[in-house]
Amino acid sequence: MKWVPWELRRALPLRRTLLWSVLTVGLAAVVGAVERSQEPTGAPDRSLAFALGVLVPLIAVAAVLRLCDHASLERFGSAAARYGTNRRAKVLASLSVVACGLVLVACTRVWAALLTSGTFGDPRLVADLVATTPVAAAAACAYAAWMAAGATFGARGGGVLVALLADWLAGATALPVAWGTPRGHTRHLLGLEAAFGFPPWVSFAALLALTAAGTALVALRVPR
Repeated sequence: MKWVPWELRRALPLRRTLLWSVLTVGLAAVVGAVERSQEPTGAPDRSLAFALGVLVPLIAVAAVLRLCDHASLERFGSAAARYGTNRRAKVLASLSVVACGLVLVACTRVWAALLTSGTFGDPRLVADLVATTPVAAAAACAYAAWMAAGATFGARGGGVLVALLADWLAGATALPVAWGTPRGHTRHLLGLEAAFGFPPWVSFAALLALTAAGTALVALRVPR
């Protein structure tokens, strides 16, 4: 674990992180089971919408705010910077670890939602698991970069909340404004209500582009 920046280990302690991981997996599973019991038709879609549209963004916000530690993400790694360490490299290294963790978070929540909302023995279940896993991974990376970019604004990283609201409000529509949000493209890839008029692979590429753009903005905002 020496390759993980100490600021990240301090902001996201292992025990607390594991506890919240178990709780959110359980929540995704409970929501999936409830959706199946109330209305089996469309239950997997509604469960996926909750897992990737609510849980993953909120977990991304929580992780980024913990990194900020009552300050802007611009100041992350300032202690190391006093000793000549590249602060920007520290921030990007920490965000890469957060993004990897968020990918695991998104995939496990999606799997829990699908397994509890679907019917065991359904031949489509395995296909759904295979199809949604790369979507969950791409969405997680986009959300990590999106929230991190927001956290570089505001005295205490409060811009991350603006980023969350912008994603939730704009991404839930089928208007062109949703094209610039992770939520909009995730919904399109999942075949939910806010479908766009272009092929799914475009949305997949857009999620990767949002990841790159958010990372670039963080790199520009954080001083060396």
